[in-house]
Amino acid sequence: MKLLLIIVTFLFTCQFSAAQLGVKDGPYTYYYDTGELKIEGHYLNGKPDGKWIHYYESGQISQENTYSNGKYIKKAFKSFYEDGTKKNETIKEDYYYVSIGYYESGNIKYKRKLEGGFYREYKENGLLEIEANYANFVLYGAWKSYHENGNVAWQVNYLNGYRNGVYKQFYENGQLKLEGKIIKEKKNGEEIRYSEDGHLEWKGYYNNDHFNKTWTQYNSSEKKINKIKFKEGLAVKTDQSNLLKPTKVPDGVIEKVPLFPGCENVYGNMARKKCMSNAIASFVNKKFNTKIAKTNGLTGRQRISVIFKIGKDGKVFRVRARAPHPALEEEAIRVIKLLPKLQPGVQNGVPVIVPYSLPILFQVKN
Repeated sequence: MKLLLIIVTFLFTCQFSAAQLGVKDGPYTYYYDTGELKIEGHYLNGKPDGKWIHYYESGQISQENTYSNGKYIKKAFKSFYEDGTKKNETIKEDYYYVSIGYYESGNIKYKRKLEGGFYREYKENGLLEIEANYANFVLYGAWKSYHENGNVAWQVNYLNGYRNGVYKQFYENGQLKLEGKIIKEKKNGEEIRYSEDGHLEWKGYYNNDHFNKTWTQYNSSEKKINKIKFKEGLAVKTDQSNLLKPTKVPDGVIEKVPLFPGCENVYGNMARKKCMSNAIASFVNKKFNTKIAKTNGLTGRQRISVIFKIGKDGKVFRVRARAPHPALEEEAIRVIKLLPKLQPGVQNGVPVIVPYSLPILFQVKN
């Protein structure tokens, strides 16, 4: 008997088909422990179809999703705050669809072109705060943030969803404050800093995000008045350690996926998802006890659906599995619980819990 274990690329979702959940075609409802309706929708041919509505425990609608033959229709999305105020919606504007988010006050929080293109984020008072462009759901080109007076505060270049290229910071009066270069998320090469009236203040170098070589300070006449030598990111003379602070370049990426150990030097969410997927697939293939098939008399294709969460600390928890045989469920749960500590997912610079789904195909051939 020959056994073939196939790990299908896992998804950033916990949604399963009706067949996986043991649900028959037709209306579907799910309730809170209190008995209040939580979700209602409809299955057709084992897949979500039509409008699905989610509710807060208070009974107020939290969001509306629409599906067609299991496919999520982004152009028909709506969500609401618990008081009923609109939170997000997708509408047609001119010849394209845009996704709009709102503050609880009703003012626009952000607006972005649905299928890629512009993104604009606003303060609650209506002033533009961030402006950027997306392609294939990742940042590209110039990302800009703005001062209260409307002048650009930062401009950072992106490539395939990660910081790569020239970065610039500006004073409120529009004067350039500093300029440097960031390569694959790390500052490298020369950085120049200016005073608010435009004269040169500092010039020096970074290597792999750390101060490097000699940094030179200038007076208002742009004459050299001080030098600081660095070795491995530290000032050679300790009394000069606090004279210069490294530049903290802002990151416009709102969400960053969790990372499997070894994927740290992969850049951009799309590439990191692929690295994470391949790493987990390899891990499961190595750790899964394939003798289970023979022990339990399994033949043909067996499908195991595993869902789990990665916590803010990077540890896996709440692991569940569905399979045709309990032994497969138990083994899948055992293996996922062996996953090493991961680098947690991040949203707006803060670690968050991320749900995952991992389909495993178990093929047994005589």
